[in-house]
Amino acid sequence: MYVALQHNIGGDPNNYVVDMQFKGVGILGVNQALYGGVGGLDGTGAFWFGLTDTEIFVRREIDNVTAINIRVRIWVYN
Repeated sequence: MYVALQHNIGGDPNNYVVDMQFKGVGILGVNQALYGGVGGLDGTGAFWFGLTDTEIFVRREIDNVTAINIRVRIWVYN
C-alpha cells in the first residue's frame, strides 16, 4: 500500500532533503524497508519514493505493525 502526500515547498527537488521516521510495535525505523525477502523478512518497514516538486509517495504493507506511525519531513538544502 502507498499514499501520495502533497506539499508546496517549491524550488528544485534535487535540493530537497527528506527525513522519514516511523514507529511501530517494538521498533523505531528511519526510511528503511525489507521487501522481497531481503534479510529473510518480507514487507516490513516503510520507505518513500517518487519525490517531485509537489508530492512524495510513502509505502508500507497493510496492517504492518512495524510501521504504524510515519512522519515525513521535507526541506530545501542550499
